[in-house]
Amino acid sequence: MVYSTTTLKLRKYIRSGFRSCCSIVTQWCGQARLCRALLFVFLRITRYYEIEKLYTSDMDEIIV
Repeated sequence: MVYSTTTLKLRKYIRSGFRSCCSIVTQWCGQARLCRALLFVFLRITRYYEIEKLYTSDMDEIIV
């Protein structure tokens, strides 16, 4: 899977931000599983967005 460098950097920063958020949330209410689930959903959404962007850019080249 090929990601743009901007997306990779964004994913890295959000992942590290989520980790620090998870530790805070876990200390307050013990809901680490919820935080991990949200991170997983976000990473899936960005992966599908990248795939769709890749395919639509290919389709634009084919149409033109």
